[in-house]
Amino acid sequence: MSAPWVVALVLAWGGAGEAPSSAVAPIGVRTAVGGAFRHQAAAASFGTRQATLEGAATAFLEAWREGDVDRIAERMSASGIRLHLGGVGYPVLAPRQARAELAHFRASRSPGVIRVERVDDLGGSPRTGFAELRWETVIDRTSEPLAHTIFVSFALDEDGWRITEIRVL
Repeated sequence: MSAPWVVALVLAWGGAGEAPSSAVAPIGVRTAVGGAFRHQAAAASFGTRQATLEGAATAFLEAWREGDVDRIAERMSASGIRLHLGGVGYPVLAPRQARAELAHFRASRSPGVIRVERVDDLGGSPRTGFAELRWETVIDRTSEPLAHTIFVSFALDEDGWRITEIRVL
């Protein structure tokens, strides 16, 4: 049975080098930023196998928040990903090319606030799923806040959940 797993994972942070000031874990579970949440986040690192789709979504969120496109690229499908960044769509790109486009896109925006809105395991063969995130940011040299919806598609392989598409709308 595949039911949506909705989570309100809110990370708010200040300037460079500051830790998240608050976090809300999966519904019904609350953890402190200084303790359990940081341990969970380390366990959800993109550098390790993603056992759950929720873990893969959380790891993506952490890497995106930190602007760590290398960690995101490590979890991309080796056969390439589809990419759509703020009105610009790309054909299937190799992870190296997708990483470069993500780095360029992220470089002109503040870290902002990002949260997971929804995670859904769609099943199938190969097993697929997606995460929907909300990202509130500011483009460099402007003061106007900008809200994006980020859709990340995943496919499960022997190494865990791999990113097959990123759409920033």
